[in-house]
Amino acid sequence: MDDFQGWVTGNVATAVRHRVAASGLHVADFRVACTRRRRAKNEEQRETTSFLGVRCFGTLADNVASCVALGDAVVVVGRLEVEENTKDGQRYRDMVLLAAGVGPNLALGTTTFRRSVTGTRPAQAA
Repeated sequence: MDDFQGWVTGNVATAVRHRVAASGLHVADFRVACTRRRRAKNEEQRETTSFLGVRCFGTLADNVASCVALGDAVVVVGRLEVEENTKDGQRYRDMVLLAAGVGPNLALGTTTFRRSVTGTRPAQAA
């Protein structure tokens, strides 16, 4: 089966959850809200919002944890994956974008970029 590679733009809808897995791998998870706005025939604007989980690994997870905040406009690039989970005895599927890159949506604002020094992790916010 081929992987679905893609990108999504939206706003960070949950606080970034940063953790270290049992294997020692750094992982960061958050959700992105993607709102589609369109005009109906009667000129009424309609909005549809979808939520997508995003998972980051390694240095990307550390950088996301220190730089990305609730409400930020972001662009996320990665591989889409379906996860099957069970909650309260019910099985469900959730779409997760395994991020290869996360950045600010510069169509909506400006930023300053600093390259991480190879082999070091960014300082974590208190």
